[in-house]
Amino acid sequence: MTQDLNLPFIALSGIAILGGLIFVVLLLNIVGAALRPQFKLRPLMNKAESAVYRQLVKAAPAGWVVMCQVSYGSFLSNKSRKRYWTVNAKRADFIITDGGSDVVAVIEYQGSGHYGSSRRGRDRAEKSDRIKRMATTEAGIHFFELPKNCGPDHLARLFDALIPAPATEFEKP
Repeated sequence: MTQDLNLPFIALSGIAILGGLIFVVLLLNIVGAALRPQFKLRPLMNKAESAVYRQLVKAAPAGWVVMCQVSYGSFLSNKSRKRYWTVNAKRADFIITDGGSDVVAVIEYQGSGHYGSSRRGRDRAEKSDRIKRMATTEAGIHFFELPKNCGPDHLARLFDALIPAPATEFEKP
C-alpha cells in the first residue's frame, strides 16, 4: 500500500523536474540571445572607395551601370567546380555593365589597405589579384587595376578604352 502512495509523488516529482529543465532551457535561450553579438550595419565601401565609386559613376556613359563589392561567382561561371570555387567568394571592388546587363569591366582599386600590412598579406593579395586577372581575361572581361591616387582623368581614359571607336568613312561599307 505504501508503494501506491509513492507512485503519485514520483510522477509529480518527475513532472516538476521536467518542468524545471524546460524552464532552465528557455531561460538559457533568452539569456544567450541577449548576450549574442548583434549584426550591425557597416559601410559597403571605405571613404577612398566611395570617392572612386562617385568618380566612376560620373565618368560612365549614359545607361552604363557601376556596381560595387560584387562576388565574382555572380558574373563568372566555369564547368570545373574546382576552378569556379577559386573565384566564387572573391569580390570585385567595382564592375561596369554596358547598356544591357553584360559585365564589360572589373575594376580593382589598389587603395592603401589593398596589400595589407605584412609580407603575408601582400603575398595573399597578389595571389588573389592573379586569380582574378586570369579569370576575367579568360571570360573576355576587361580588368583594370586602379592605383591609390588615380584621378578623374584616369577614370575617363578607362571608359575610353571600353567604348569602341566609331567607324571612319573609309571603314563604312
